[in-house]
Amino acid sequence: MELHWEADQLLKPPKSVIRRCASEGCRQSNIIGGKYFEECRHMYCKEHHPGRLCPVCHPEAQSQVFCNSCLQPSESWIVLECGHTVCRAHIQHDFLTIFVKTGQLPCMGRGCGRNLLEPEIKAVVGEEEVEKAQWAMIPLQEGCKLVSCPTCKLDGVLEPSQVDYSLKDLNSKLYSRPAAEEYCKNRSRCPRCNTTLCANCKASPYHDALTCEQWASLANGTCRYCEELPPVAEDCCEKQECQEVLQTSCRKVLSCGHRCFGTAGEFTCPPCLVDKCCPDLKSSENEYCCICGSEKLRNRPVLELQCGHFVHYRCLKDRLWKRWPGARITFKFCRCPLCEEWAVPKNNYELQKQIGDYQLMFEQIKSRSLERLRNEPEENKRINDPLDKNYYKQRDRYVIDRFCYYECYLCHSVYFGGKKDCEDNGDQQQVPEELICPNCTARKSGQFGSKNCSLHNADFTEYKCKFCCSVASFFCWGTTHFCESCHKKHNSGDYMNDKKAHQLQQCAGPAQCPLGIKHPPNGTEFILGCSLCRSG
Repeated sequence: MELHWEADQLLKPPKSVIRRCASEGCRQSNIIGGKYFEECRHMYCKEHHPGRLCPVCHPEAQSQVFCNSCLQPSESWIVLECGHTVCRAHIQHDFLTIFVKTGQLPCMGRGCGRNLLEPEIKAVVGEEEVEKAQWAMIPLQEGCKLVSCPTCKLDGVLEPSQVDYSLKDLNSKLYSRPAAEEYCKNRSRCPRCNTTLCANCKASPYHDALTCEQWASLANGTCRYCEELPPVAEDCCEKQECQEVLQTSCRKVLSCGHRCFGTAGEFTCPPCLVDKCCPDLKSSENEYCCICGSEKLRNRPVLELQCGHFVHYRCLKDRLWKRWPGARITFKFCRCPLCEEWAVPKNNYELQKQIGDYQLMFEQIKSRSLERLRNEPEENKRINDPLDKNYYKQRDRYVIDRFCYYECYLCHSVYFGGKKDCEDNGDQQQVPEELICPNCTARKSGQFGSKNCSLHNADFTEYKCKFCCSVASFFCWGTTHFCESCHKKHNSGDYMNDKKAHQLQQCAGPAQCPLGIKHPPNGTEFILGCSLCRSG
């Protein structure tokens, strides 16, 4: 019987001839699935399946294994269940071209119609790739996507949800419409390890509040103002808030190559706040504004103060607009929070003028307070006391701290409103409409003694006690005049300002009144005249 040699086909010897496996130590005979060499009539069982050449006739080729597909020796091979020896490269190639389309992978051996088993394929290309290919062949509904967790490799199908345009980020800001639509369409969360993933761009964790395009653009940096979105022009993103800030910013580029940190319309640009450009500055771009404390200096246009510190332009402007926090005039709002110097900007005329007006007000209050101090010798005790560490020989500091001045609600002038001891009691709520200076009070009352003195200012106008027929010696909260007796009662808990007019002792008339004049019922403010003229 004539036999034809085929390297990849398993041939059996003639039935009339019984031969055993030629491999040393093996005595199996006529094994189906073995290999028979026609030239030398050597036969081998499946277990000792040789390569292209007979190991007995060609001992030098015993260590070589030949692929049944390309008939070439290979160092990377696998023996299949059907007995064929195949290169791993052939399986990987056919996997990408055949298996991903049909879900089956036929044996590469010639004449063998068997499909490779799934474990055989996974041993070559990997379990993860096989599962991905199997998932890809599953028919999906419209809009659904296949996702694979990058952490635990769990695969699944993502179904889009209804778009929610009320989504907010960590700063309680609403998502943009495109970001909200992509969030409900592409965001996936692994049920096993809670890893979030974008099914579109594969970003993990998911890029909250950003679209895939914006997330990809972040490789070029973020907006200099919000530090969240990628810039579209001049280091600024497309958000309306950031675009408005850009309009108030200086648009110049400094000699160092960085954009100016200052405001539009300045005399000259402030120095660059980047550390490597100006290492000797008191501030840098990464420091937080000392007024708001919530944003870095680089996030908003800044002003350079004469003291050398930097603050946000908008923060200082808003602070000057709000002025002092309570009814009493104080000047901490227009001083640098870091060094207590006047917060005078170097290159902004508008805010320079505002600070200058408050400096004039400060000097006016200090001058009037020192004049009052000279006419009240008892107030000099703490100033002349060496044991008083706060005010010893510090007249200016004493009068600013201890004398209270208020702004008139009607004419907006500054007037003396008492001492800080009464304000510290905190039992009187100061209503702005009740803060009226003596001049306006005199014009408003039109009663006896209300005419202003032509020699002295209104600070020395003398009042009747609001609650009895005595000369007032205390002015509290910028609204109420007390005599010494009523002031003592009030501070001891008998609150005079809570009493109605019928609860107060009323005057018996000019003839019996200690003041000897006609005046309104007790419970009403009344002007007597200039105290300096009366004492003279």
